[in-house]
Parts: sequence; structure tokens; C-alpha cells
Amino acid sequence: MSVNRRDVSGGALYALAGVLLFLAWLTWFLEVPHPVGWLQVMGGIVGILGLLLILAAGVTLRRHGSPAAEKDWTHTSTLVEIGPYAIVRHPLYLGWCLLYVAMSAVGQHILTAACSVAGIVCIYLVTMNEERHLLDHFGPAYEAYRRRVPALNFALGLARWLCRKSPQVSHEDED
Repeated sequence: MSVNRRDVSGGALYALAGVLLFLAWLTWFLEVPHPVGWLQVMGGIVGILGLLLILAAGVTLRRHGSPAAEKDWTHTSTLVEIGPYAIVRHPLYLGWCLLYVAMSAVGQHILTAACSVAGIVCIYLVTMNEERHLLDHFGPAYEAYRRRVPALNFALGLARWLCRKSPQVSHEDED
């Protein structure tokens, strides 16, 4: 059995991202002299949004991803382009990034920020690794999806999604 280098490097980065998220949470217990209350509230809201995005992405992949019998729900055999995947290509990873931002806003410690920045870099590298894998796996269909849906930019993805969903007005009928 050969070991896929992508799986090893991606798995190590993903594990490191998880450790960094845990460390960022642990730094909440460090003393912060003058925490900014509204920033902690905003961090809580961002954290909830991140968790909801992760949950929605997971449910969508489980229902529509058609993973092989011996694989877990993240190993899809079908390109999923609905739900949160209609807005961003990597909602799970975006959810993780939002959790890091939330941790920094709530914790307000330099160590929390350092763990969060390092974690976001890990998630970005995992995302780029995943992009190459998905392009190899799904080919032209994924390339077309990449042109329509941004990787992590939720605002751009939402704007594009709304434009696709809005009814097209025909100017021919105005005469």
C-alpha cells in the first residue's frame, strides 16, 4: 500500500490547525488587563456563525456527497454545489477560520492572536492542497465550479449566488 503524500501533508496541517485551535482556546484562561466587551460579544457571534457554517457544510456533504462505503463523509464522490457549497467552495475551512477570528476577539491575548494567525495559515494551506486534489478528482466540472464560486470569500460568494438566483429581466418586453 502506498501512502499519498497529499494525504500525509494535508492531514498533518489539519491536525496542527486543530491543535492551534485548542491552544487558542486555552489562552482564554490567561489574564487580559482590560478586555473590550463589545469585541468579545462580536467574537461570540462570529464563533456561532463559524459553527453553523461547519454544521451546514457537514450536513450537506453527508446528504449529497455520496462518499464511498469505506470512506467517511468528507470523501465525496459527487461534486456538491448546493447549500453552503453554492456560496463558497470550502465552507468547512471558512468555518474554522471564523472560529480562529472568534477566539482572538473573545480571548484578546497576544498568544490567542498568534495561535489564530498560525491556524488560519494552516487552514489556507490545507485549502490549497484540497483545491489541487479536487481539480484532479473532478476535472473540468470542478474547474467550472471554481470559476462560479469563490474558495473562501463569503461576501463575494453570496453576491454571486444572489445574482444567479435573481430573476432575469428581459428588456425586450419593455416596448
